[in-house]
Amino acid sequence: GKPLASVRANNGAYLLVRLALGTSAKALMFENHRAPLRFLQNSNGVDEYRADIPLTLASGARVEAKIVTFEGRGTFLPREALLFKESKAYVLVVNGHSAKAVEVSIIAKGDEGYVVSGAPLEKVVVAKSDILLKLLSGASLAIKG
Repeated sequence: GKPLASVRANNGAYLLVRLALGTSAKALMFENHRAPLRFLQNSNGVDEYRADIPLTLASGARVEAKIVTFEGRGTFLPREALLFKESKAYVLVVNGHSAKAVEVSIIAKGDEGYVVSGAPLEKVVVAKSDILLKLLSGASLAIKG
């Protein structure tokens, strides 16, 4: 019942990536390397992908990496920049000493934030949702720094 030998290739290293079913995965980012993901199979309720990387890792090693789920045009905004109200998404834009709401359309979302269209190129307020609501109701805004 004990392994007698271990087989390891001298080249052709890859990372096996397991993601929730239906996750739109395009590529994997690992230590400044970008590797496209190739679908392998559905196994035990997850999608398995292979990411070929030019690195040498021990067999069975676990690493932290980022998954690219969207490639295209849009504006990336952190989660704290969007305010959701009545099934619509808004960003608040600095307008003098106040903020005005601008509706945006969400193209893609991920752990780090959202990709949107319709976002103005002006100064967007990034804050917790309770502060965004206060600004939306007319509270004054002061920019420091």
